Amino acid sequence: AVQTHLRSKLPDYMVPQLWVSLDAMPLTSNGKIDKKKLPDPDMSLLSTQEYVAPRNEVEEKLATIWKELLEVDQVGVYDNFFELGGHSLLATRLVSLIRRDLKIEIPIKDIFVHPTISDLEFYLSTESQNVVLPAIVSSDHQGRIPL
Repeated sequence: AVQTHLRSKLPDYMVPQLWVSLDAMPLTSNGKIDKKKLPDPDMSLLSTQEYVAPRNEVEEKLATIWKELLEVDQVGVYDNFFELGGHSLLATRLVSLIRRDLKIEIPIKDIFVHPTISDLEFYLSTESQNVVLPAIVSSDHQGRIPL
């Protein structure tokens, strides 16, 4: 009920995905919450999908990237990037790692539109331009370089 109420008032990224019950909040000697004594949440409860293993090489590479970025042990092809703890900064890193490992350039908005490995792999194989930006190389220039 609390989560439903929060979803009606807040954007999805601000609604907690995991809840931990405590008998009492751990406090410091000053009466503030002692964040160091709070228990770590069980991250295996983040995904709302049943685990389905990667089915091809691209899904396997994407799953490896997601595990590294999200620091989780297992990622299924139907797991949602944002439900597993992803956010806009990690989405930016995800685009960079896809460029590095798969040699495919995609805009960051595609991570938000295709938040599962299955959707993203289908998009990359059918819709994506599969264009990689040229590498930036240094060169010697004589004189002034105009802005």
